[in-house]
Amino acid sequence: MSDKNKKRLFIECTSTFFQGGFGGIQRVVRNLANNGKDLSSSELEIIPLVWTGVGFCQIRSKVKSKSYFVIRLKRAIQRFLRKHNEKPGFLITALRNLAKRILSLKKRDSIRKIFADIPLFIMAITTLPVQFIMGKFIRFGSDDILVLVDSTWRSPVMLEQIFKAQGEADLVFGVMFHDLFPLELPETCQEITANGYVSWFNQVVPRADFFVTNSEATRTSLKSYLDANKDLRPNVYPSGSFRLGAELDLMGSEKKSKSHEQIWGASGRVMLCVGTIEPRKNHEFLLDTFDLLRERDEDVTLIILGRTGWKNREILDRIQAHAEYDKRLFHMGNASDRDLATVFERADCLICPSIAEGFGLPVAEGLMRGLKVFASDIEVFHEIGGEKCFYFNLNSPTNLADQLSDWFALLQGGQQAKDQTPFLWPNWEESAKEFVHLTLELAEQSQKAAFDFEAPAERTISMSKSA
Repeated sequence: MSDKNKKRLFIECTSTFFQGGFGGIQRVVRNLANNGKDLSSSELEIIPLVWTGVGFCQIRSKVKSKSYFVIRLKRAIQRFLRKHNEKPGFLITALRNLAKRILSLKKRDSIRKIFADIPLFIMAITTLPVQFIMGKFIRFGSDDILVLVDSTWRSPVMLEQIFKAQGEADLVFGVMFHDLFPLELPETCQEITANGYVSWFNQVVPRADFFVTNSEATRTSLKSYLDANKDLRPNVYPSGSFRLGAELDLMGSEKKSKSHEQIWGASGRVMLCVGTIEPRKNHEFLLDTFDLLRERDEDVTLIILGRTGWKNREILDRIQAHAEYDKRLFHMGNASDRDLATVFERADCLICPSIAEGFGLPVAEGLMRGLKVFASDIEVFHEIGGEKCFYFNLNSPTNLADQLSDWFALLQGGQQAKDQTPFLWPNWEESAKEFVHLTLELAEQSQKAAFDFEAPAERTISMSKSA
């Protein structure tokens, strides 16, 4: 089949490509882009691409966890400004004000785009200079499919370009939702994130041809929200979910941290919690449980592995001021995949006390390594863990403390800590295959739905209607 006749599937990965990161969304985007590209065939070309402020560019290199130099420079400037009591946003504000003045002069559309998305333009021209010089921007054609999988939520000009291609080039356009927390739990999010997400959501939902989610729980949340807001999406929409991979993909590229000796020397039964320090992860509940166990004189150690997030000053202060800090209570804030693998090996159990999750990668990762998982009683954890997990309610930490004490007693009686029964879950290559298969089916169904509104038969795909 000639290249002209190939179907093309584009995976948008703008934010993660430029800024890197180790969070859940970044891990998903990185692996879908990198593994997806390797699934290209004689009939289908899978192309990771980024928005540059003036157009979309194909990326040839792998999407990495490390950010590009211009991003690291920006972060260094922000740290310097904070140290000297200046607001880091004042430079961007000044640039945006300049952009508004230029826009008011009614210059060419390309100039308007540059200044509307100037941070992305600067990142793109410094990291993808060849594409800019050669003018190698993607031109969408009939039957092309584009899926927004990244958290590029603050670029209305990018969306304008996509909507234009929908109308003029018959581009089929899908959106992946990792969660709906800025809509459902805005108090747990940063204000800038929530505002950007809500604006983006209100623009893409009426126009997208199909929706992809990382779990059935997220798909249910999306359907419930759209059922309650029928004016936002009154017509039918194909939607489906696929399973994320539970593979630590950066193991070979990272060094061990200096915390390994402390980890292996930890006293008693080791409890592990993995997740960014932010309100939704519910670390306060976790610490309350740990304190109850220590009051019962349980011989336990708690390791909290997660980067510092937002709205967390009180919980960080509590961790660092704790009497057991650096003795039986540890916080690993800049842990690598190699560190995580080491902690998984040392830990006896994994605790996931989140009040809400879009997916919950640590549950799958822990079960794959034979850990006993204690998870909050929320829908998505049941979807992943089934009967493999112990579930606890979030009304009181006593419920979890009692479960843990009972389990410790069983271990004392000779029961093995690690589950020897294999937990089967896809790796990232298999997850990418599920994503590609699902996306192609949803794209096909979206075109059929425009004519006859028939629903697909597959379990993971559904035709939902807000009417």
